[in-house]
Amino acid sequence: MKERALLFSLALVFPSLQAQETYPPMHRLTWQEYEGTLVHWRKTFPQFASLESRGRSGQNMPVYLLTITDKSVPDTDKQICLVTTLHSGPERTGTTGAMAFAEWLLGDDPLAVETRQKQIVLIMPVVNPLAMFHTDRFRNEKGIDPYTGLGPLGKIWDIKSLSLNRPQDAPELVAVLSVIDDFRPEVHADLHGTGLQEYLPEQLGSRQMYHGQIMTEITGGAYSNYALRPWDWRVIEAMVAAGREAGFPSDRFEADAQRTFWGPELAPLGKKLWHGSPLFYSAHYGYAKYHTMVITQEVAWEQSLVARMKGLLRIGNGVWLEENRAGYPVDRMKHFVGHYVTSTGNHAAERRASRTELWSKQAAFSAGFLYPQTVGRESFVVATTAAAKKAVAVNDLPALKQNLRRLLGGAAEDIARFLFFLMPGLRSSWPWNRLPRFSRKPRWKMMF
Repeated sequence: MKERALLFSLALVFPSLQAQETYPPMHRLTWQEYEGTLVHWRKTFPQFASLESRGRSGQNMPVYLLTITDKSVPDTDKQICLVTTLHSGPERTGTTGAMAFAEWLLGDDPLAVETRQKQIVLIMPVVNPLAMFHTDRFRNEKGIDPYTGLGPLGKIWDIKSLSLNRPQDAPELVAVLSVIDDFRPEVHADLHGTGLQEYLPEQLGSRQMYHGQIMTEITGGAYSNYALRPWDWRVIEAMVAAGREAGFPSDRFEADAQRTFWGPELAPLGKKLWHGSPLFYSAHYGYAKYHTMVITQEVAWEQSLVARMKGLLRIGNGVWLEENRAGYPVDRMKHFVGHYVTSTGNHAAERRASRTELWSKQAAFSAGFLYPQTVGRESFVVATTAAAKKAVAVNDLPALKQNLRRLLGGAAEDIARFLFFLMPGLRSSWPWNRLPRFSRKPRWKMMF
């Protein structure tokens, strides 16, 4: 029965194998063509395009960064979008997708024009040029995979310090990290795709892809790593919708597979769970350091990648859902049950600086609110120091009022009235002996 089902499905895909036409292999992009195209864009669009080398790969090949923005518009209030190809090399359509995206962004499409005015788009079409133009393997000259950070002796990442153990062995990755550090982008889209990654070295031959070679396109994250995706699934859906409108569907991971995530206690369920794992990959660097939103995409058709990136760029150009200002949704630095500490600033550059500062300090913040919550009254208290937390983590009303008065002066009375005089009829019967308390955990809530 299974054999019949398989044969039937193949018959649907290939209705007449004998009638198929054959084509010569696809053209293989050369280094001269790649570099020449980047230089051509820089010369043809000096008002939009800048080109620089951010490092050197094997055989002294430059790792290029193409920056596209409208230089006549000040950068102060622009969002920053980084596009990389950490698996460039054998996964060639990631690179060709990045090139098609750059070509579109330099054109006259109204969305491209708007994006150049509102965003700085950083594109690194070939992160690992040695792999792309010579080896067709994932790793660099020293055996390092820029995407996963794996080397001959394991991960080269020191995750706690967010540093590389041997940066001299990973110049391609150092180039990407330097761009992230210099620009602190709001969003980082890493492009992957199909190519020669599944071929053994002895099978590479002329190293040309065949006509019609595609793959299932994936938007948002990685099959191997479910932590490598935007925190807001609605961002993924906006990109999927843009691709679908252009005629390109996307696989949506565990949603389409109808599987739940795994965890230690779920491990016995094994093959009933989604098979991805939460891992640290190199693209997480921007998130860990600057709260950059990370997106991964698989590319089969360059036009599809352009369509899906349009969906992403529209988010950066406009006001996102419940936000009150234009830009990508990257401003929430500390959270506790529907309450948030957010970055602030009059323009994008100020908010980026605020985001960087708060993100590096938020782990030490303690946040809480009055619970049970009350209709018509909302509270959110954030202690940014241990002394501030100690001042409000007291067990009686007089001490709390005294501490608030000492810290806040005259404003303490208004705060006390808001916190404790909930309804006039309850003043005499309110259980004042059950005051807000902090939990002993790093995060806390005010509990009655």
